[in-house]
Amino acid sequence: DLDLDTGSGDVDVRNCRSGRARIDTGSGRVEVSGMDCGSLAVDTGSGDVLVTGLAADEADFDTGSGEVRVDLDRMGDGRFRVDTGSGGVELRLPADASAKILADTGSGEVASDVPGAAFEKLPDDRHRLVVGDGAADVSLDTGSGSIVVGRR
Repeated sequence: DLDLDTGSGDVDVRNCRSGRARIDTGSGRVEVSGMDCGSLAVDTGSGDVLVTGLAADEADFDTGSGEVRVDLDRMGDGRFRVDTGSGGVELRLPADASAKILADTGSGEVASDVPGAAFEKLPDDRHRLVVGDGAADVSLDTGSGSIVVGRR
């Protein structure tokens, strides 16, 4: 398992395999590249979260203020959550993704360019997107900022 905790400062993790990975920083940018894990949790009070080449069964990304970009190589059937108080959210899905996605922004647009996905606006200003059979449960939430869901 990987457990990184810092009060302040940037975190950069590259080419890592782990059953469970947790990254926690009070403030600072978090960059993850080429990680293969069962579960990944990233929490920063303030700072961008940039993830590329992630292969995970489940993941949780939380920042009080900052942009969150996640690019998935592999997506398991678990729970994937992105929550930012202020900042845009971008999620790029692998070609074989199967997910039910619920997107909510207090102020901003929700867009998707996933071919063949069912996309609908719900009465409470949230948006639902179903990709494939909808196996994974995905929640994307920002208080202020746009949400974009696409394919890699």
